Amino acid sequence: MSQSISDANPHIDSIAVESSQGHVNEASVARRLFLRYERDVNRLVYRLLGPDRDHDDIVQDAFVRIIGRHHTLRDPAVEKAWVNRVTVSVVRNHLRRRKVRKIVEFWPSLPDAGQPPEGALESRSLLRRSWKLLDRLAANDRTALLLRRVEERPLQEVAELCSCSVATVKRRIARAENKLQRALQDEPDLYRHLSGEGPR
Repeated sequence: MSQSISDANPHIDSIAVESSQGHVNEASVARRLFLRYERDVNRLVYRLLGPDRDHDDIVQDAFVRIIGRHHTLRDPAVEKAWVNRVTVSVVRNHLRRRKVRKIVEFWPSLPDAGQPPEGALESRSLLRRSWKLLDRLAANDRTALLLRRVEERPLQEVAELCSCSVATVKRRIARAENKLQRALQDEPDLYRHLSGEGPR
């Protein structure tokens, strides 16, 4: 016997109820969307925020909005892109609402399992400082930067996800990278750690 979506994830019923607009098939639409996009939405939220204590709540907020606004989608062929765009918008709003430290897979600097304790502690300290740099960025700039550099999405797709032009995305990425570069000038050891070469 197959497992029901409610058994698989206890949040789906509350999502369906909260987003209900009184349509008879609302619950079935909610389940279809959740089954199809749960993995994609979870992955995108993690990529933009890293491990976050509010991850599940943010994913649920995204699905509430996705399900509640699905009736506005005119072209089913672009459903996945639309879901991604809604998710990015929810994350961006979350970043605007609160300033907390986020862990994002931006620089490959996690210590190896066999690294000596002293080296592991130093690497973690440097990594925490790297995360702090990302927290200094404006929500729009950070989102564009991570979608492009971490997710490695094409500029056109980043623009669609951020609901802006390619030119605007380029400006946001450049602004974010310039701010990070300026911040690194004051932290030569962190600069060496991230780039592999220290300032001359």
